Amino acid sequence: MAKQKQIKENSGGHSTRGILASLVAVLSVAMNVYAGSLTSPTHTPRLLLCISVDQLRSDLLIGFSPLYSQEGWRRILSGGAVYPSVDFDVYPLDVASAIASIYTGEYPSMHGIGASLVYDEETNKCSSVVEDSNYMGNYTSERYSPLALQMSTIGDELKYASAGRSSVYSIAPNPEEAILAGGQEADAAYWIENDKGRWATSTYYTKQLPWFVEKANSTPNNIGALLSGKTWKNSRKVEGQLLPYTGTFAPFYHKIGESVEQYKKTPLVNDDVTNLAISFVEHYGYELGTSPHMLSVVYTAAPYPGAMDYEQGAEMQDAYVRLDSNIARLLNAVERKIGLSNCLVMLSGTGYSSYRQPPVRSANGKRSTRNFSPERCKALLNMYLMAVYGQGQWIKSYRNNYIYLNRSLVEERKLSLEEVQIKAAQFTSEMAGVASCIPVLSRKSYIGIEQSLANGIHKQEKADLILQILPGWYVEPNIIDIRDTSLQGKYRKMPCDSPVIFFGWGIKAAIYADEKPSVRRIAPSLAHVLRIRPPCNRDIPLPAITGRLLSK
Repeated sequence: MAKQKQIKENSGGHSTRGILASLVAVLSVAMNVYAGSLTSPTHTPRLLLCISVDQLRSDLLIGFSPLYSQEGWRRILSGGAVYPSVDFDVYPLDVASAIASIYTGEYPSMHGIGASLVYDEETNKCSSVVEDSNYMGNYTSERYSPLALQMSTIGDELKYASAGRSSVYSIAPNPEEAILAGGQEADAAYWIENDKGRWATSTYYTKQLPWFVEKANSTPNNIGALLSGKTWKNSRKVEGQLLPYTGTFAPFYHKIGESVEQYKKTPLVNDDVTNLAISFVEHYGYELGTSPHMLSVVYTAAPYPGAMDYEQGAEMQDAYVRLDSNIARLLNAVERKIGLSNCLVMLSGTGYSSYRQPPVRSANGKRSTRNFSPERCKALLNMYLMAVYGQGQWIKSYRNNYIYLNRSLVEERKLSLEEVQIKAAQFTSEMAGVASCIPVLSRKSYIGIEQSLANGIHKQEKADLILQILPGWYVEPNIIDIRDTSLQGKYRKMPCDSPVIFFGWGIKAAIYADEKPSVRRIAPSLAHVLRIRPPCNRDIPLPAITGRLLSK
């Protein structure tokens, strides 16, 4: 019996030692692979290149594909992991809230950026969401900073993880786009200022610009100097009507004059963004060192306000063809200097597109009456509140589907703000063209409302009502909207299918046509690649990224 027990113990001990030996062997191999990968240049990409295209539409991207070269759109679409439609789940959405959502991995209710322009109750005016009088401009008199962001961005987290060794830069036509893509820890954000068309930044980041940025500003051929007599016309021979909803594809000719703001509404500005991005790739040393770097670039594919066929005409065709050229130039520069196998490219749209009301009549010769007037809405609501609570100016402003009540008057009359909000919301909900209207500060009203409305409201927002306009209705711009130069004439901003594409760094080509991932999954996916903490960990990385890492 003792011998049998000893055999069992020896047998069990042998079995345990065998398992342990196998486990040690596996761990040793794994540690060797891991240690080897730490010194490998492909452990993490040397460069994270993030390209965001404002108002990029997946349908037009595919529709104009016969016109593309092999090195731009076709290279990314055929060689990348493509998600044709990203769910932003925010209403209302614009370029600032979209870019902030992409780079933070959260909604405006968390990151605090609800729109490019914010309303100031004291002045009754709108100002940039990134305006900050505490910091001077560099090559601009305007003052900006990223401090309105309430969360870190992927660039911020890269800075934290690398103890500042990684560089983070962003380039865009406008300050909101550049600053929000960069974040609070970025080395700098650059945009084109509206006075003389120079590349500008904020002293929040730095007082000294890289020599190639200084050179771009001082050269006789700088952006502003070339504007005199500038025109936008077809970049290539018009190929004919690729889409069936437009009249003519005759060559177009738009005179820009000397207005920098007008110039930035055309796709010509994308050339300047690409030129500066290539300067960073060629001169900043991304190929050196061990820490990954990040470069964010923002382009525009927004419809041009002066176009005749506003949505799908020759101007839109030319915009996508020019984008093809810019993407090709930028990718070729990365290939020459770093190698695309050492660079992860993330390209995304912004999930919406703006439409101007076309000059079209119905079959009986009458124009559509589906027009919503913010000024009329304000007037009617003010008349209703006067009938209920007495004479006074009860409405202060309407901006970006938000209504601001005169809270001073509410307090002076010793009224319940919540009661006034609820009554005002109930009345406004009955107006033609209004799908819904909710009181912003009445948190209990969030129950049962569309989630996209709640996602777009940050706790610091001082609006009292938020409106959702019925699909298909056009909104007349009101006085407070004048600074929003994208709103020319009666307009509507609508969600659209907008892609996210991952390319380079060994990403496997695939089209995820049946998936519509949340915008919150983009930043975690990038963090997964960089092996850093994501700005927000409420969602998981995309399979295009996790599958690539597992296969390695």
